[in-house]
Amino acid sequence: MKNIFLIITLLLSTGIIYAQTDSTRFKLNIRAGINNSFFKIEKEDPEINTQIQNDFSPKLGLEAEYVFPFDKFRWSTIAELYYQSYNYNNAVQYQRTETRSNFDNIDISYYSLNFLLGLKYTYAELGRFRSYMAVKTNYAHPLNDAMIDYETLEDFEIINGLGFLASLGFVYNRKISFEFEYATRTLVDKNIAKTRLNTFTFLMAYRLM
Repeated sequence: MKNIFLIITLLLSTGIIYAQTDSTRFKLNIRAGINNSFFKIEKEDPEINTQIQNDFSPKLGLEAEYVFPFDKFRWSTIAELYYQSYNYNNAVQYQRTETRSNFDNIDISYYSLNFLLGLKYTYAELGRFRSYMAVKTNYAHPLNDAMIDYETLEDFEIINGLGFLASLGFVYNRKISFEFEYATRTLVDKNIAKTRLNTFTFLMAYRLM
């Protein structure tokens, strides 16, 4: 965990040095958004098949962006540190046959600190508006003893892991941006169970420098 914070500190410090020498090529943005998540877990023995939809949660982060000096400054690299959570506590269906469905209570409390790296491409400009797309990879570190906790079935530990993200957005007046983001990652060791957390996020950002 200390190594992660050290890397992030070094990246942000390097970015601030760039900002002092060339403010047009380095950007620092504060970002906030709302997640809408879909979670799925599958296991064969004993059979578990649970799907949870439409859980809303917050996302808050700080993004550093460095613009490359070629192709009309359209390409940039992104480093982002952000916090997000996923919580659910309710009865869910975990098994379904032709004659019956089985239910159990499930409790998921997951808080994570995430470090993201990616590339962004600005593909259109119209007046004060700039449209962009981005692809990113994400490392998620749980901040609590995160578990997928069934009441009567076995429990599953949520682990550190990599995820992938893609987004579309636009910037207004080089200061305010709006972005739609899709993210996906596994939560449990794939040798234990198949899991997938898919998240759609609407984000707003403000450029600090």
